[in-house]
Amino acid sequence: MEKFKLNSLFPGVILTIAVIFGLSLMFACATAQKKTEEGPVATIDACSSAEVISVNYFLGKSKFSGGDKLHIKLGLKNISDKPKRYRVSIDLPDGGSGGGFYPRTGKPPVLKPGAEMVQTFPMFSDRIPESVTIRIEEI
Repeated sequence: MEKFKLNSLFPGVILTIAVIFGLSLMFACATAQKKTEEGPVATIDACSSAEVISVNYFLGKSKFSGGDKLHIKLGLKNISDKPKRYRVSIDLPDGGSGGGFYPRTGKPPVLKPGAEMVQTFPMFSDRIPESVTIRIEEI
């Protein structure tokens, strides 16, 4: 019987497949990441009818608790042709989270097509984190 001989191209083929697989995982799992001028890297997962126009971070007085707290000012635009209302969820790496509705009030509480709105969300954190995850969903 003849012994099995390893082809000299086999390790190169396996390495190429591993590199392609690794790169495809890296790019397939990525969402829109945006480094703002004055804050952390924001991973933004927005629905197709919403466009994020601005994200700003600052420490300011909170009416809910003492001391300076993190505030995230988020600008959103309705790019669909129908009035929409959105739910915004903001997650911090240390486990804190916050969010709310766009718009909060109104009759009916919707953002008209092409309209922009900026709202500020207070967070229960006393420092600006390295990263923030923002999810925007249609209601």
